[in-house]
Amino acid sequence: MQGPSAAILINEVDIYPAIAGQDVDGGYKVTYAANPTYDSVACMVEADDMYEVLEQERIVQYLVWYIMTDKRYNLLARSKIIYVDDGGETHTMITEASRGEAERGGVYTIRASERI
Repeated sequence: MQGPSAAILINEVDIYPAIAGQDVDGGYKVTYAANPTYDSVACMVEADDMYEVLEQERIVQYLVWYIMTDKRYNLLARSKIIYVDDGGETHTMITEASRGEAERGGVYTIRASERI
């Protein structure tokens, strides 16, 4: 399968894969390297939807993003993606899932959310 056209890979992101570990109580804890493992990754970034959750008696909003790339990055859930939009605003996203479109190896989609 042919990958996405370079004409649509108009954005760039930095990717920090999650490093799984444990906190002092033995619970799951994620850390990240100081520098991105993958920097300036050519992609297409699209905001898709927003949802709300109740956290500690407050309503918190999350924006769902889809990042389409031409390579698989095998990211764990909770990996971090940094995107600077055309207006100069920095978006810090946490991955939820990734998949190969049609499992043919041409296009990969990462679903991520940003707390807003």
